[in-house]
Amino acid sequence: MAAARANVVFAGMAHMTPRHVDWTAAACRDQDPELFFPLGDGKFSKDQVARAKAICARCALVEQCRDWALESGIAEGVWGGYTEQERRSLRRLTRTVQS
Repeated sequence: MAAARANVVFAGMAHMTPRHVDWTAAACRDQDPELFFPLGDGKFSKDQVARAKAICARCALVEQCRDWALESGIAEGVWGGYTEQERRSLRRLTRTVQS
Protein backbone atom coordinates (compact mmCIF):
# COMPACT_ATOMS: atom_id res chain seq x y z
CA MET A 1 0.00 0.00 0.00
CA ALA A 2 2.75 2.48 0.92
CA ALA A 3 4.64 1.60 -2.26
CA ALA A 4 1.58 2.44 -4.31
CA ARG A 5 1.26 5.80 -2.55
CA ALA A 6 4.93 6.51 -3.11
CA ASN A 7 4.75 5.66 -6.79
CA VAL A 8 1.71 7.83 -7.36
CA VAL A 9 3.11 10.77 -5.41
CA PHE A 10 6.65 10.51 -6.76
CA ALA A 11 5.44 10.09 -10.34
CA GLY A 12 3.44 13.28 -10.00
CA MET A 13 6.15 15.42 -8.49
CA ALA A 14 7.70 16.66 -11.73
CA HIS A 15 4.58 18.37 -13.05
CA MET A 16 2.98 19.34 -9.72
CA THR A 17 5.83 21.38 -8.32
CA PRO A 18 5.95 25.07 -9.18
CA ARG A 19 9.71 24.82 -9.68
CA HIS A 20 11.07 22.80 -12.54
CA VAL A 21 13.29 20.28 -10.78
CA ASP A 22 14.81 17.18 -12.34
CA TRP A 23 13.45 14.69 -9.82
CA THR A 24 15.25 11.87 -11.60
CA ALA A 25 18.38 13.13 -9.82
CA ALA A 26 16.87 12.43 -6.38
CA ALA A 27 18.88 10.06 -4.17
CA CYS A 28 15.69 8.15 -3.31
CA ARG A 29 14.83 7.49 -6.93
CA ASP A 30 16.23 3.94 -6.98
CA GLN A 31 15.36 3.09 -3.38
CA ASP A 32 12.49 0.96 -2.14
CA PRO A 33 9.61 3.43 -1.61
CA GLU A 34 8.45 1.44 1.44
CA LEU A 35 11.52 2.77 3.26
CA PHE A 36 10.08 6.29 3.14
CA PHE A 37 6.66 5.25 4.48
CA PRO A 38 7.29 3.58 7.85
CA LEU A 39 4.34 2.17 9.76
CA GLY A 40 4.01 2.65 13.51
CA ASP A 41 6.53 4.09 15.90
CA GLY A 42 8.43 1.06 17.18
CA LYS A 43 12.15 0.36 16.90
CA PHE A 44 11.84 -1.00 13.34
CA SER A 45 10.00 2.13 12.20
CA LYS A 46 12.51 4.41 13.90
CA ASP A 47 15.37 2.55 12.21
CA GLN A 48 13.53 2.86 8.90
CA VAL A 49 13.11 6.62 9.39
CA ALA A 50 16.82 6.94 10.20
CA ARG A 51 17.75 5.08 6.99
CA ALA A 52 15.37 7.23 4.93
CA LYS A 53 16.77 10.42 6.46
CA ALA A 54 20.32 9.24 5.70
CA ILE A 55 19.37 8.96 2.03
CA CYS A 56 17.80 12.41 2.14
CA ALA A 57 20.92 13.82 3.79
CA ARG A 58 23.06 12.89 0.79
CA CYS A 59 20.53 14.11 -1.78
CA ALA A 60 21.22 17.24 -3.80
CA LEU A 61 17.46 17.90 -3.96
CA VAL A 62 16.67 17.65 -0.25
CA GLU A 63 15.59 21.28 0.10
CA GLN A 64 13.39 21.21 -3.00
CA CYS A 65 11.81 17.95 -1.82
CA ARG A 66 11.13 19.33 1.66
CA ASP A 67 9.68 22.54 0.26
CA TRP A 68 7.50 20.61 -2.19
CA ALA A 69 6.15 18.37 0.58
CA LEU A 70 5.38 21.40 2.75
CA GLU A 71 3.74 23.36 -0.07
CA SER A 72 1.74 20.36 -1.26
CA GLY A 73 0.57 19.33 2.20
CA ILE A 74 1.94 15.80 1.92
CA ALA A 75 0.80 14.10 5.11
CA GLU A 76 2.63 10.77 5.02
CA GLY A 77 6.19 9.58 4.72
CA VAL A 78 9.68 11.02 4.91
CA TRP A 79 10.16 13.86 2.41
CA GLY A 80 13.17 16.15 2.29
CA GLY A 81 14.55 14.58 5.44
CA TYR A 82 11.44 15.34 7.52
CA THR A 83 8.83 12.96 8.91
CA GLU A 84 5.15 13.82 8.83
CA GLN A 85 5.32 14.93 12.49
CA GLU A 86 8.33 17.15 11.81
CA ARG A 87 6.59 18.75 8.83
CA ARG A 88 3.48 19.44 10.93
CA SER A 89 5.68 21.10 13.57
CA LEU A 90 7.44 23.14 10.89
CA ARG A 91 4.08 24.28 9.45
CA ARG A 92 2.86 25.32 12.93
CA LEU A 93 6.11 27.18 13.58
CA THR A 94 5.86 28.94 10.23
CA ARG A 95 2.26 29.98 10.94
CA THR A 96 3.23 31.26 14.40
CA VAL A 97 6.12 33.31 13.01
CA GLN A 98 3.92 34.75 10.23
CA SER A 99 1.16 35.88 12.62
